[in-house]
Amino acid sequence: MINSVDRYFFATEFVDECVEKLGGLIRSCHVKDVHLNSAYTLRLEECAPGCGEFPLRYYAEKMNDIDPDMPMILEHLNTDDEYIKYMGYLKEELNGLYKTV
Repeated sequence: MINSVDRYFFATEFVDECVEKLGGLIRSCHVKDVHLNSAYTLRLEECAPGCGEFPLRYYAEKMNDIDPDMPMILEHLNTDDEYIKYMGYLKEELNGLYKTV
């Protein structure tokens, strides 16, 4: 949902707004990152966790506040090796906030 300059540069405020408006209605979350490509005036690119600038830990903490058992879904990667690599990154980055399956 980071699809504008405002949401990109004020991502934590956007996460807060989503939590405030949707709160307990959130049942699962998708883990992605976003990168502002400098080759164009404005081009936001979805990328693997840790390859962008989205505040993933802040996002995960907010979701954990809603539900400590909140499913966090890693998606949109191309190979099994990428899933293994970025799941390892998330385990380190989220440092025990979530159980992994």
